[in-house]
Amino acid sequence: MDKKKLSESDICDKFIRPAMERAGWNGLDQIYREYPLRAGRLVVRGSKAQRDKSTVLFADYALFFKANIQPRSGCLSICCKPNTRTVRCAPSATR
Repeated sequence: MDKKKLSESDICDKFIRPAMERAGWNGLDQIYREYPLRAGRLVVRGSKAQRDKSTVLFADYALFFKANIQPRSGCLSICCKPNTRTVRCAPSATR
């Protein structure tokens, strides 16, 4: 299998989620896919306000230490990229 031809979603499904489950994370209670980290920009028009859905920040995965306790018990957020990029450490956007 040529990993360079896999999409970001394929890499998540075939490699990352199984690795998290093998590491002991519960796939039903602790692993959440496409988890919103930030609600998005608030747009006000006159007396009406709504969230701009295009500015919502999502993590590819959010891992919660305690099952079914959200949103502030988050332990880790994971952002996946296609296999065409180099690996580097970056500061978390949620700090």
